[in-house]
Amino acid sequence: MNAWIFQGNLDRFDVDAKISQNTKIYWTVSVKSYCDEMVVGDRAFLWRAKGSRSSVSGLVAIGSVIEECRTQSEVLHPEWLGDRLGPEEIKAGIHIDEFRLSIKDGMITRKQVQADEILGSIPIIKSSVGSNFKLKPPEAARLLQLWETAADEDADGFAGRGVSAREGRILKRIHSVRERNRKLVNDAKSAYIRKHGSLFCQLCGFSFADTYGEMGLDFIEAHHIKPVSTIKAGEETRIEDLMMVCANCHRMLHRADPLENLDALRERFGVGDGK
Repeated sequence: MNAWIFQGNLDRFDVDAKISQNTKIYWTVSVKSYCDEMVVGDRAFLWRAKGSRSSVSGLVAIGSVIEECRTQSEVLHPEWLGDRLGPEEIKAGIHIDEFRLSIKDGMITRKQVQADEILGSIPIIKSSVGSNFKLKPPEAARLLQLWETAADEDADGFAGRGVSAREGRILKRIHSVRERNRKLVNDAKSAYIRKHGSLFCQLCGFSFADTYGEMGLDFIEAHHIKPVSTIKAGEETRIEDLMMVCANCHRMLHRADPLENLDALRERFGVGDGK
């Protein structure tokens, strides 16, 4: 699977509105050779160009390709096109998994990307003109890592961003495409209940039902044993790849390296790796 940057210019259309108000959208693909390479499941990074406005340019959303390139008159879901249409352009369908439209919300700015050792010379930095840019696997992995790191910093209280913090923001924050598959999570929970009789944390043993009564029935969080940052676009996640954990253990798992933390918590609580 490939990874792509899709760039939108604020001078041409309202990028923020398009991203924040729609889960599924079409984006112009202007390079013919890219159309031949782009397939469903490819990683999609959505980039806002500054244009002539005062907005900050950079990575503002991540997602995946869900419909391969077609002319806009042939797309499968014309309702995703929106109102602003140019000539008969080639479009790719994109599912938006998460967006962050400002620095305080955790977007990755152009300056951050430009200063990065791996990303500093990617095509969109060397030449910002264009709608689409192909990323090499190490570049895509690094860009995703920056995005996930920004989320962790934000969750830990804006680490490194000063002594004050803004609260009350409304965010659309989703961990990964696979965690959005509620059927997979529900199936994993059902399998766990069939084996153990109820839902409880596989690490510390905490039961939401025992502590909170009816309010806590059927509640638990699902953790990817394999870190999301190492999962390739299009790779399938199985029930066996998820483990049931309480909110506290889940947060501890993601404080640093999830695999190292998982081993540490298993040792701390004296549990094995079986489901």
